[in-house]
Amino acid sequence: MIDNPHRLANEPQRFLDRPWRGSIKVRKEPFAPAIAFALERLRRKTPAAARKMLAGSAWRTLGQHLRARLGFALQPTLRIERIAAEAMVSGKRKKHSSRGDGEALAEILRHFPGARELAALLIVGWIDAQRELLRRILRDQELIRRNFLRGSRAFCLTAIRPGLSDPHNGGRSVTFLEFGGNGYVIYKPRTCAGEQLWFKALNWLNLRGTTQSFRIPKLLARKNYCWMERLRFKGCRSFAAVREFYLRWGAQTALALLLHACDLHRDNWLAVGKQPILVDAELIGQTNCRSLSVLLETGLLPLTRRDRAGLYKGLAPFDATAIAQPPRTCWPSLNCAAQAPAKYVTDLVRGFEAVRQIFSDRRVATRFFEKIVSPTNQRRTRRTLYRSSAEYMWLLRISLQPRFMAVTRKRHRWLRQACCATAPARAIGLAEAHSLLRCDIPKFLACNKAISRQQFLNATAALNVSERVLRRRVLLGTR
Repeated sequence: MIDNPHRLANEPQRFLDRPWRGSIKVRKEPFAPAIAFALERLRRKTPAAARKMLAGSAWRTLGQHLRARLGFALQPTLRIERIAAEAMVSGKRKKHSSRGDGEALAEILRHFPGARELAALLIVGWIDAQRELLRRILRDQELIRRNFLRGSRAFCLTAIRPGLSDPHNGGRSVTFLEFGGNGYVIYKPRTCAGEQLWFKALNWLNLRGTTQSFRIPKLLARKNYCWMERLRFKGCRSFAAVREFYLRWGAQTALALLLHACDLHRDNWLAVGKQPILVDAELIGQTNCRSLSVLLETGLLPLTRRDRAGLYKGLAPFDATAIAQPPRTCWPSLNCAAQAPAKYVTDLVRGFEAVRQIFSDRRVATRFFEKIVSPTNQRRTRRTLYRSSAEYMWLLRISLQPRFMAVTRKRHRWLRQACCATAPARAIGLAEAHSLLRCDIPKFLACNKAISRQQFLNATAALNVSERVLRRRVLLGTR
């Protein structure tokens, strides 16, 4: 961290005490003083060369992200303050009815010590994360220009939009970068070993001459982060294209099983025409997830109560019960209508069967393991999943209720109690509470066991019995 949050906790309050009271902007935007404070601090902490790369619009988009983050955390308490203010106005004190949202935020920070502490933590983490991003852009500007901007575009950032993924490690998240001249790049603040393994495996299938080819996005790997080609959702032009989409998705389902993928929920996929693209492959190569079958571990299929695997309702890409509110980007679209997987279960199974036939030859499976999987087993640490993101979000939302903001550290005490009560170990529960305190989704890196040759061969054998499970789970809830 670049600042001490306890020392910073009073600074936003002093900033709010400046002559903002008569400002129309503050009356309409409750977080304007806090955002101005954070942007002022970020400018001071950012190298001059990095500041020159940013247009005014880039600073505005950064402020919009901080506004959304503060709004998510403080909106429940701000709502209570508004209700109290309206009650006072409806009584004898109508002369004070002109108080705006800026004053409401000032009152929250004064009367809710927990909210002031949370705001300080969010601002400190946000400044640190954005400063790190700007320094990395400055360091890699020539690589970014050469790989994504065709070398002739002006290196000027016109928009920076964090928040494309769950926040981890102080609010760090996948970020969309827009450069002058219509250049676009995606920044991931983590290693991309999972994506490298996944796209390498897809390229191997392309070289095998499978019926359907797979698109391989451009990826630039660095030590602890990576840059990736920007992809956009695109609909299909015909039913034949939708069938090709699901044929490819079925093949990738089999590949996910073989590579011991985990937590491939709907937000990790993007439909780009006839191509299903896995945009977040961090949890590839997991050998110690929940005690489910290898196919169900992928997170592609809906779970039932009998699976006893926690909260996962409406998150699986192949969940037919989501037809009432279909995912906007992971299902293919035809004539602006989402095409549900249950309608194309035959094509899914065909794609799955095509990969199963390839790996039914033990010699082919062994060569694939030695050439594709084995080299990536040198990774010493991998992300380990103890709960689903949905369960963490449920705990986080409860902790943001105003009753936990009235007293300093009350929210932290509740989070420690709630996490430790259901965590596999007390140390894990305390770490979860520490992350949730900062409105982050906990992320654990551990010395995860690599995929052994025998585990991989066992997975190829599981392909033979998983086809029926795939068909049944995709159709679950349609009858």
